[in-house]
Amino acid sequence: MPSEGAKTVESTPTPVYVQAKNRGKWSTLLIGPDIGSVRRSVVLQPGDTQHYPFRLAHRGQMRVVLDCWMGENDRACTNPKGRKTAKSAVFVVE
Repeated sequence: MPSEGAKTVESTPTPVYVQAKNRGKWSTLLIGPDIGSVRRSVVLQPGDTQHYPFRLAHRGQMRVVLDCWMGENDRACTNPKGRKTAKSAVFVVE
């Protein structure tokens, strides 16, 4: 167990990422594509659902973002053709 005050790294396997609003601009927090994210495509069939818990250490206005496309493609970082971005409603963490 880490000592008090020690920083721990926690894996968060999720295809979504979180953005925080700061000074009127959205910036990506380091929980999604940067740290602990799924490095492969997640394929869902029609009607399927997935749950991806994650922890936020940041406060303020935020939104969750998901990049998606039709069909399987394990080259997510190459901006596959037909890629769409879905953004959640803005929420506040206090």
